[in-house]
Amino acid sequence: MAEDDEDDPAVAAANAAKRVSALAAAAAAANKSKSAPAAKTKSLIESIPTSKADIFAYEIDWATYDAAKLSDSVQRWVNKKVAELLGEEEPSLVEFVVEKAGEHLGAAAMVDELEPVLDTEAEPFVIKLWRMLIYETLKAKEGGK
Repeated sequence: MAEDDEDDPAVAAANAAKRVSALAAAAAAANKSKSAPAAKTKSLIESIPTSKADIFAYEIDWATYDAAKLSDSVQRWVNKKVAELLGEEEPSLVEFVVEKAGEHLGAAAMVDELEPVLDTEAEPFVIKLWRMLIYETLKAKEGGK
C-alpha cells in the first residue's frame, strides 16, 4: 500500500511540499541566527556618537580596553589609516599612537600630539580613532571581542 501512495501524484506532491516547507523553515532559522548578530552590530554602531563634541566628551572604558587587550586591534587600524594618510607605512607613528592609547590619553590631547605630524588631518584621524575605540570597547563589554 505504501508503494501505491508514492505512485499517487497527489501524495508525491504533498510530500514534496512538506520537504520544501521544511527546507524553507530551516533556511529562515539560519537567516534569523545570522541576522541577530548583524542587528546587534548595527545597534552598537548607531549608539556611537558622531559629533566631534560628543566623541571628545565620551569616556572610553579604559579598563575594558586593557582587559580585552584591544591594543592589537588599534594597531591594525592605525597602521591601515596612517598608510592611507601618508601613502606609506610609518611604524614609528603607529607605535606612538598605540602607546598613547595605552596611556589612556584623551582625544583632545591625542590631537595635540599628532598635529605636528598629521597637521590638519590630526583631528579627523582622532575622531575616527575614537569612534573605533568606542566601538571596540562596547563590543568587548558585550563579550564579542
